[in-house]
Amino acid sequence: MNAPIWFILARVDFVGGSTGWDRANLIDQCVRHFSSWWLVGTADNDTWGFYTWDLCNQFVAEAVQGGLATLILFFVLITRCFQRLGIARKASVSKDQQWLLWAIGCILCAHLAGFFGISYFDQIKDWWYLTLAMIPAAAVGVQVSAAKRLQSATPANASSADCGEKSASTDPAVWHAAYSSAEHRIL
Repeated sequence: MNAPIWFILARVDFVGGSTGWDRANLIDQCVRHFSSWWLVGTADNDTWGFYTWDLCNQFVAEAVQGGLATLILFFVLITRCFQRLGIARKASVSKDQQWLLWAIGCILCAHLAGFFGISYFDQIKDWWYLTLAMIPAAAVGVQVSAAKRLQSATPANASSADCGEKSASTDPAVWHAAYSSAEHRIL
């Protein structure tokens, strides 16, 4: 096969009568017409070729609607979401938290797979935004439960007044620094 890698979409056929070629052609035409959309996007994608008016790929839709900066920020957003879920999952101890973070990761992965075949519009965007909102909420939930575990691990008879300084387990700056350093090691 001498075609570019994105023409694999043309060969994938789950139910017969697939429109994978349209999606591969759209990506190909987007790459070929890079000079027309890279700065701020374009409204002329319908002139690129056969059925290129149909933005049936979210990545192409981001490029056409906002340019190269928008496409790069979209990739960064997806990457950071997966990173935050991974960091939070490694920091979690509870099986319930790990399962929740894994499930949110699966939802994010399903969105990512869908982006190759559709571009989101109308109410479906709400599900994408809901997924994006769940990620920091779940990550902060893990961070708060880790802080509570640290506080409960402090012996009751060892108060910070006896030691003359703040205890490492009760000082929010200490656990925040520990969580942040773990995050930077992973990144």
